[in-house]
Amino acid sequence: MTNKTPLEDVGALLKQERLRKGLSLEMVQKQTRIPRKFLDALEQNRTSEFPAVVYLQGFLRSYCELLGLDFDSLWSKWMSVLSTPANPEPQEAKHSAQQCLPKTGARPLGLQDLADSMERTQKKEQDSGESGLESRRIPLIGLSLILVAILSYWLTTLRAPKSSQGIAGANPFDFSSPLREVSLRLTMGKAAWIRLKIDGRISFEGWIPAGVTRDWRIKESAFLRTTTPEALNFVLNDKPLLLAGLSKDSSGDFILYSH
Repeated sequence: MTNKTPLEDVGALLKQERLRKGLSLEMVQKQTRIPRKFLDALEQNRTSEFPAVVYLQGFLRSYCELLGLDFDSLWSKWMSVLSTPANPEPQEAKHSAQQCLPKTGARPLGLQDLADSMERTQKKEQDSGESGLESRRIPLIGLSLILVAILSYWLTTLRAPKSSQGIAGANPFDFSSPLREVSLRLTMGKAAWIRLKIDGRISFEGWIPAGVTRDWRIKESAFLRTTTPEALNFVLNDKPLLLAGLSKDSSGDFILYSH
């Protein structure tokens, strides 16, 4: 009798418990809102079909909650396989990559470096016996132009206002604000289905696993539809946005923002 790998243990256990409870994949899909292709991938241990590890983790957690299985033990089995590198980096390639890295003692060229370079250039010209005025004037003019360019860039950087300060200081609920765009961040407290319409277009519709964070930019309006508002944590322009205190439109969608 052959021993099963940790991946085979997880997929087989999911399918066995689902059948024991008399559930079909269609019934599981309706209750968890996990797409059918990902349910098949979970039971057949095809972890490579998930776009990211967070989706694999979120879908497995929702499936375990429905079946009453211990998520932590099953996830640790998969992680023991997923965290093992399949193709370790060859030693020669690693050595070549290290040779391409910059030395730790290197530092960017600054004003003092240019001044030292100018001084060395003048000294070489004096030692070599070049007494002609024109032969010394050309490199000095070039270095002077470089110094002027660096000083101008440095002064412009110091005087430029930071745009992030203006956004952070604005009131996200003041629709008379001169901001052209506002930022919207969503952090999932638990897995849930949402439909988000921004500026008249549907920006996202589907299932998002627990722990995932998404960001959007809004110009005119943002409307949200979900069956589990308590699972969503929104931040509008760096300020928490409580869904319980928001109004709804005629279709029942939350009005997150409207200019």
